[in-house]
Order: sequence, then C-alpha cells, then structure tokens
Amino acid sequence: MGVSEGRDRSRAPRRRQDRPSAAARAAIADRPPRRQHPIGERLHAVAPAAGPAAVAAAHPVPRSHVGYDALKRVIDIAGAAVGLVGGLPLMAAIAVAVLIDSGRPVLYRARRVGQGGRDITVLKFRTMRPDSEAILAQLLLEPMFAMEFSESYKLRDDPRCTRLGRLLRRTSLDELPQLWNVLRGTMSLVGPRPIVEDELPKYRAIPAGEASYLAVKPGITGLWQVSGRNDTTYEERVELDIAYVRGRSIRGDLAILVKTPRAALRGHGAY
Repeated sequence: MGVSEGRDRSRAPRRRQDRPSAAARAAIADRPPRRQHPIGERLHAVAPAAGPAAVAAAHPVPRSHVGYDALKRVIDIAGAAVGLVGGLPLMAAIAVAVLIDSGRPVLYRARRVGQGGRDITVLKFRTMRPDSEAILAQLLLEPMFAMEFSESYKLRDDPRCTRLGRLLRRTSLDELPQLWNVLRGTMSLVGPRPIVEDELPKYRAIPAGEASYLAVKPGITGLWQVSGRNDTTYEERVELDIAYVRGRSIRGDLAILVKTPRAALRGHGAY
C-alpha cells in the first residue's frame, strides 16, 4: 500500500533587472497571451518520447541520504523473507480458494513500469475472470465506462472481478505474491504503486511526476495506499508519489509500513 513529504519549493533569489524600455514594453504587450494549463494538463519540458535519462535531466530528483538505499534493501529482503515464510499458509489457502471460485490460473502476471523505465512482471492473485480483456473491450464502447477507465485505469464496480476477487482487492491480499518481487529486487516494500506504460503520460503531465516515479522501485505499499487510495484523484496520487520520493527516508518508510495493515483492513478506496 508510500509516505508523502512536501515538495521543495525553495527558490534562488532573483537578480534585479533594469526596467525595460518603452519600446520593449510595447513589444511584450503585443505578444499573444501564453496558454495556461490546469494541473492535470501541464506538460513538462521533455517530449513524450524522451527516455528516462532525458526525463531525469529535466527534473532532477534529490538524492537519498547516505546509506538509505543499502539499508532499505536490507529491510526489503528481511521483510519479504519473513512475509513469504510466515504468510505461506494464508497464501496457500487463497490459492485454493481462487481455484475453487474461478479455476486457473491462480496467479496473474502483470506487466508494469519499474525503476529506470524497465519492464517488470508483477505477481498478484488473480481477481478477475479469465476473459477480462474481452469484457473490458466491450465495456469501453460505453462512454460512461470509457471515461471512468481513462481517469484512473480502474472501474469502481468492475464486472470483470470474481466474487472472491472483490474481497481480495478490498483487503489488498491479492498483492501478497509481490513479496517475491521484493525479494528479487524488482520492487520494494514501500514505494509508488506500480503503473502500466499507458499511465506514464499522466505522470508526465505534472512537473517532476515521471522523473520521481522512475527514480525508485515501485512498492507493495506507499503513501498513496495509506492516504485514501482510489478516493484521491489521479493528480493527487502523482503529487503523493512526488512528495514521497523527494522526502524518502527509513523513518518515513517504517511509518508507512506501520500504517499499512490498518489501511488494508479498513479498505477505504480499495477496489
């Protein structure tokens, strides 16, 4: 489920400039007005096709504190190992329940964007019907569903979900197999929620959004997951990811981990 810290809004002091001449002021006045973009439409300086290196150069992300990455990796390995061993009976029971409820496959392998823009395969217990892609294609022909899906890449009352799948999603138990991703090093216990490639333009539309996401490993939990999840707007979700990355610390990660069980049990914004 990451922690959000406020953005660094400090600015360098502005230098005094000479007053423009009358001719210069007249020329400026004759220029067409610049188009103003709302927060969800702002474009950053890098073209959409720019690679991770160009994105990082345009919106540099503050470096983590000395030793943070190494200690975070130790916590990830220890936490994932304990979770996999201790949670094995629960995961076995969920696997059997999925088989009984809707058959095979038990696991869903989702393609997501990882750190640095690398493709990663994220594991989850399957919560949707095997023919979910065909169902989605039909749903998106209806404007109401198409609009909702384009905003968050989710549907609140998703007819593709199985009966058991709704429960697993509401409690986030479907994400337990991602502990294996953490152990392998493609994910972290805490970080931005993993996204599909089609969601990158939404991060790209907010300055530093894409650069912040690509700077760290996606996480099982994060500031967004303990801050309302889908009850927030997509723009707010990106802002939370930016704040987490800019202020990331071991103390902050531990605070998120402590808040995660309660947020999962409450199920607010989970669907």
